[in-house]
Amino acid sequence: MVDVSGHRVTDAFLAAMLHQAFLIGAIYELDMFGQVTKRLFENLNTRLYQSWAENRFASLIYGEISDDGRFQFLSAASPPPLVFSRRYDRFMEVDQDLCVSFPPLGVLPSRHATDRNKTSSVLGFKDDYTINQWVLMGEGDLLLLHTDGLAEHRRQGDPYCPLHLERKLREVKDGSARRSSRRYGGCAELQQPRDDISLVVIKRTEGPSV
Repeated sequence: MVDVSGHRVTDAFLAAMLHQAFLIGAIYELDMFGQVTKRLFENLNTRLYQSWAENRFASLIYGEISDDGRFQFLSAASPPPLVFSRRYDRFMEVDQDLCVSFPPLGVLPSRHATDRNKTSSVLGFKDDYTINQWVLMGEGDLLLLHTDGLAEHRRQGDPYCPLHLERKLREVKDGSARRSSRRYGGCAELQQPRDDISLVVIKRTEGPSV
């Protein structure tokens, strides 16, 4: 999931460009290593630093989920994922040491990227990305990935997340992930948000994902 700074058509173009660069890079990574590695994001970050204007940057979260419920992800200034437990009927608390995040893409070049020797930076270089690994999801649990538009949304000064969001999830938790996200997206609490909101809802089931 990517969230580019700004709300103009040109900003949407930058998001599309980044998406295509990731897809091409992922194909090469899978061919060479059999998996997507941190190196892809190090190179994307440095490339954006070199080519984008100073006031342009993008937050990003990339994750992979195993069949046994393990979730690993890399975050560049993206809000931490949320896990709603069906068993406990609430959001689960996650140790902050498992929520390591880095500056947005394009702000600081990567220390060990391919173009490191050709890159200069007054503010220094970004540390190597860390992969967070969670083992939280049980049957029926919901995993939410979202942009900061949701984290910062307020209605008459009252933050929507996490309390009101948690209440909404209690209402929709028994449906499929697709149905839950549709009902959630149409709820009155999210009308006229200040910022763009992107939300991905993933549900763990015994059978195929729905």
